[in-house]
Amino acid sequence: MLELLNGLVLIPSFGIQLEPKTVFLAFHIVCFALGIGSATLLDILVARMFLFNRTIEESGFAIISFASKIVALGLLLSWVSGGLYLNHIVATNAVILENPKFLAKVCVLCVLTLNGVFIHTVVIPHIRRKVQSTMFEGTSMEKRVLFLVSGSISVVSWYFPILLGTAKEMNFTVPFEQIVSFYLVLALLAFLAISSAKLLVLLWANRTRTLERLAASCAPMAALCHGESVAHLVVVRSEPYLRMPSHRDGDLPRPVVVLAKRSA
Repeated sequence: MLELLNGLVLIPSFGIQLEPKTVFLAFHIVCFALGIGSATLLDILVARMFLFNRTIEESGFAIISFASKIVALGLLLSWVSGGLYLNHIVATNAVILENPKFLAKVCVLCVLTLNGVFIHTVVIPHIRRKVQSTMFEGTSMEKRVLFLVSGSISVVSWYFPILLGTAKEMNFTVPFEQIVSFYLVLALLAFLAISSAKLLVLLWANRTRTLERLAASCAPMAALCHGESVAHLVVVRSEPYLRMPSHRDGDLPRPVVVLAKRSA
């Protein structure tokens, strides 16, 4: 049982005395941990669908839907617990409202909340409609970029407040504009990192075709360098490949296959 005496929260059974701000802070941390844990799981699941172009299964969407509800609950409780903690702190030390770091943290949480509304009203319904298909099948490029921006904001906005909360040396020392600029740079880097990861996955998935096209583009130059006739070109997988007259069938490296000589 908890009792309140002289501004202290008492737990008589264990002889523990805690200040209310300690209780509010612990409650706030637990609520935020609930939200960030579920958000991280949600981001990982969506990132897998985005990066590897995987088909969305009913079971997968059920996990995403459940995780999104926990994220919303964690974010709501974070606002409530943070408000209780702030109310107690302001009553004893109103100077915290002048701390640029505190103002930046509130700003980031507002962005996180707005982005969460977008995810729950636009992104999650979109994923629901794409069950049994890939996430971006038939989706415009503008919408893909918008979803990617939202994902980048989600990742950075959940972890940035942790940095602000633990960096006590930033209190009243770093200007608000500088903190916000740092946040925007991190969001941009997250966007570029996710975009680059998607590009690398695409290049890896199409590595054979890419090598074929590269070989095809280099074939005429290779023929000239070896004094061969450029006319000895064959079509392999709808791509032109150089076939030297001296090559035997067994000499051709894979994935090149021997086809008829291209007619003049």
